[in-house]
Amino acid sequence: MPATLGILHRFDTCSGPACVVGARAGAPPLGAVGDPTLELLALLSEEEERGGAPVDAVVVRVGGREDATWAAAALRWIADHGRRAVLRTPAVLPRALLRAVADTRALVQLEVGGRRDALQRALLGPGASPMAGLLLQAQHLEALEIPTAAVLGPLVGGLADAAELRALASHVAAANIHDVHTTVGRMSARRFAALGEVLSAAALRAVGRAYGFDPAQGPGEVPRRLPSGAFVALHMRATTIAEGYGLRVDACGCPLSCATAPAHAPVPLSGPGLFEGVG
Repeated sequence: MPATLGILHRFDTCSGPACVVGARAGAPPLGAVGDPTLELLALLSEEEERGGAPVDAVVVRVGGREDATWAAAALRWIADHGRRAVLRTPAVLPRALLRAVADTRALVQLEVGGRRDALQRALLGPGASPMAGLLLQAQHLEALEIPTAAVLGPLVGGLADAAELRALASHVAAANIHDVHTTVGRMSARRFAALGEVLSAAALRAVGRAYGFDPAQGPGEVPRRLPSGAFVALHMRATTIAEGYGLRVDACGCPLSCATAPAHAPVPLSGPGLFEGVG
């Protein structure tokens, strides 16, 4: 079977290197992955060789409920190998994945991109749940004492105005979530096409102006970033509004709410220590 998992993003936590693991572009549906152990081992071994240090945290990005089986196995493998396990998803968690989260003491980051259901799916994929369902689950996770945070985004230039940001922040705060991370989105051809199904022509023109392309032509093969000034302005506006609702934005100094992290120590991914700590 060809590789289906890949490193989507690299960043640093308060304790060391971290990465986001999820579906490779153009990969088959991840629901068919089954046991992800060998792919995770290969990915993290290569990542640690490249970076010269153990990966401290691994964020498993799950696009929908159909990915529950492989994601649950991935969280357990990550925790068994001494890495901090984090689940990032725009979907309500099925029971099997909820059990894995509880067993591994993983942080759950719920992705909230749009208050309208159609916009949430356009931004975060067809497996995304409505914002109301996600925030209801946040209260259930709190009752189970599972650490929960929100990711506000991807925020889109020309679309995420002050009213939309206030609506997102107020709903997250009302769900008793305290920690948030904000992301400013790139504009890919796939994302722009999805937005084209739910936005007016005027809104699409505003998005095109923000990212510097003609909406009739689309953004092209390479995803577009916001110009640096617009990127910073949107990020700062989102942060200011979120903090105005009492939310903590990257309060520990990184995106992973490190005050909630369980004690962990990475197990070597090669040599005699490879299978230590694996039950």
